[in-house]
Amino acid sequence: MHATVLNCANEASLRQVLKEDSRKWQLSPRQTVDGEVERLLALKNLSILDTEPEADFDRFTEQVREGFSVSWACVSLVDLGGQLFQSFAEKPGTVYESGRQEARGDSFCAHTILLDALVVADTLKDDRFRDTKLVRDKPYLRFYAGVPLTLPGGCNVGALCIMDTKPRPQGLTNSEKEGLHSKAKIIVQMLLDRRDRLQTMRKRRTVSLSLRGRSVSNSSSDSSYRKSPDKKKYDVESNCPGKRSRSNSPAPELQEIITRPSAAVIALPDPETSTADPDEYLLQLVQA
Repeated sequence: MHATVLNCANEASLRQVLKEDSRKWQLSPRQTVDGEVERLLALKNLSILDTEPEADFDRFTEQVREGFSVSWACVSLVDLGGQLFQSFAEKPGTVYESGRQEARGDSFCAHTILLDALVVADTLKDDRFRDTKLVRDKPYLRFYAGVPLTLPGGCNVGALCIMDTKPRPQGLTNSEKEGLHSKAKIIVQMLLDRRDRLQTMRKRRTVSLSLRGRSVSNSSSDSSYRKSPDKKKYDVESNCPGKRSRSNSPAPELQEIITRPSAAVIALPDPETSTADPDEYLLQLVQA
């Protein structure tokens, strides 16, 4: 298991790890601690590290493999000490012996994230890779081409790559490079959409748990709720003479007020299925 940004409690601890051993991640003088911290935190924020493969990504990766007629295609994420194949497609009858994780020092994709594209037509003729484990041992890579997965902020968190056991002396045409870049952009959007869905679900779950645990109660007198004219708040009429108060309860669209003799419990829609904006939940929670 390689070192991962997930084990760094905060930015300061991550920065310290990077400073202690730059040989594990620094392939070029252009790479700085500040830049790598920003890149790794952007990767961590995607909430995809150390997760199981997902069908949507695997289907797309298989389409890429078939389109370029290669043995393997993958979506790799370059972590602190290694790379993880988040999605992997292989030609029937071939076996990629390395598995889902590789040390960063053996990773072609660790070079790819520093470039606009990396094309190695014949790995045995490239001094950077000819003696690496992936070339000398199984799966005996002879061809590699990859483009970075670039987030909107400019951080390259990984690569979309294609690999084969046969060299391609011609490399990739400009049109093929453009096609690989276009597919990498689709992968990036899939990663961002996945992150946004997770964040929305977490927000809904948090707010739901908070509001379901609250109740409006009045131990000294019975209260009844009735809608006010604006239909967005509820007046609370106390049976105690001369007292009237107003309660800013969540909007009627998001709840059903259940009248009880001494308490009204807020009932919320299911956070997993509701289409209501979770930010409205939060705002009403603060105002209540």
